[in-house]
Amino acid sequence: MTVVAEILNRLKEEGRTVITVTHDSEFIEHCCDHVIRMEEA
Repeated sequence: MTVVAEILNRLKEEGRTVITVTHDSEFIEHCCDHVIRMEEA
């Protein structure tokens, strides 16, 4: 796991809300509880 993922998981354990923007779907699977996916119309 990357350093960024470790930090995000630590913040999540503390009960903090973090908004992350990425194109990396594997990263999202490891770090996020909720996902909003945006696509072109």
